Amino acid sequence: MKAIILLITGISIIVVGFIVYFSTSNSGAQGAAASVGVNLGLTLLLPSIICWAVGGLLTIGGIINLIGGVARHGELKEIAASGLQTGARITFLD
Repeated sequence: MKAIILLITGISIIVVGFIVYFSTSNSGAQGAAASVGVNLGLTLLLPSIICWAVGGLLTIGGIINLIGGVARHGELKEIAASGLQTGARITFLD
């Protein structure tokens, strides 16, 4: 479940990064800033780069956890299918 949440969050942040990038690159803010002599190139691009980096890291983390979860699920199924059943008694619970 953690992997799916990371994956969805990462992809959502990447989408927000693209929205920020395209909304600032197509806005009249750059033209207005250029008319007074201010270069907004990196200033407007920086939030989208941060969104892409953070979203990319979360997406990669989600994919890694998802692959690890699938591998662990197969391992647990194998243990359940071929393991030995034993009797046990719980003597202490912390």
